[in-house]
Amino acid sequence: MLRRMITTTLAAAALGTSLAAAAQTDKEAALESRIAELEKQVQALLAAQKAAPAPAAAPAAATAAAPAKPAPAPIQGVSITPNAAPNTTFQITGYVKADALFTNTSDGEIADSASGRDFYVPGQTPVGGLDEGTDLNAHVKQSRVNFGTDTILAGGDKLSTRFEIDFFGSALGSQNVSNTYAPVVRHAYVTWHEWLVGQTWSNFMDPATLPDVLDFIGPTDGTTFVRQPQVRWTKGGLSLSAENRETTITPYTAGTLPTPPAAQPGRSFSSDDGAVPDLTARYAW
Repeated sequence: MLRRMITTTLAAAALGTSLAAAAQTDKEAALESRIAELEKQVQALLAAQKAAPAPAAAPAAATAAAPAKPAPAPIQGVSITPNAAPNTTFQITGYVKADALFTNTSDGEIADSASGRDFYVPGQTPVGGLDEGTDLNAHVKQSRVNFGTDTILAGGDKLSTRFEIDFFGSALGSQNVSNTYAPVVRHAYVTWHEWLVGQTWSNFMDPATLPDVLDFIGPTDGTTFVRQPQVRWTKGGLSLSAENRETTITPYTAGTLPTPPAAQPGRSFSSDDGAVPDLTARYAW
C-alpha cells in the first residue's frame, strides 16, 4: 500500500514537472516570436526612414526689413515757369555743324558775299569771265536751334508751336574780323487739329524729295526750295494752303527783248505784283 502511494506520488511529481517545463517552453516561444515580430517592425521602420527624402531645412528666421531709403529731393521745388499754361511740355533741340567748301570755276569767279559760295546755285555759276577762280570757305552757318511746346488743352486736343533758326543771314562781320552771321527764321508756326498757321515749307513742295546730302540744299537744278508764311489745312493726304506770294523773274537779255529797269543782264528781280496770296492744293499718297 505504501509502495503504491509513493509510486503514485512520484508519478504525479514527475508529471507536474513535465507540465511545468512544457508551459515554460511555450511562454518562451511566444516571447521569442513577439521579439522577432518587433525586430521586423523596427527593421521596416529603419528601411522606411532611409528611403524617405531628407527633411526640408527649417526656414531661416525672417530678417528685419531694411528701412526704405528716403526719396531724393526734387531738383526744382518751385516751378520756374509759374505763368506757363498747364499740361505744357517744352523741348529744345539743335546741332552745331562746321562746313568747309572748295569752289573752282573756270570762267569767272563767284563774289565773296554771294550765296553761291555757301551752296550750289546754278544761276550764280560765272560765265564769260576773264579768269578762273579757286576759293576755300569755312563757316558754321548751318548750325541750328529749335524751340517747341506741346500743350494738352481741356478737351484733350494738342496745341503745338515750333520755332527754328539757322545762321545763313547776312554777314554782321567779315571773314577778316569775326565771321559773325545773323540768325535766319526757318520755321515759326502753330498747329491745332488740321490747321497750321505760320512759316514753314511751302505746300507746293515736298521736303521728302530733297536728297540726303551733306550740302545744305544739294542739287538745286529743278528743285522747289522755299519756306514762307501760310495758313494750311490738312486732312489725310490732302492739304490746302494760302501762302505769301512773290514772283521772281530772270529775264532773257540777249537780242532786242525789252529789259525792265530793275533788271540787269543775268540778274533776277521781283515783279512787285502780289495782291492775292498763292493758293495751293496737294494730295500725297
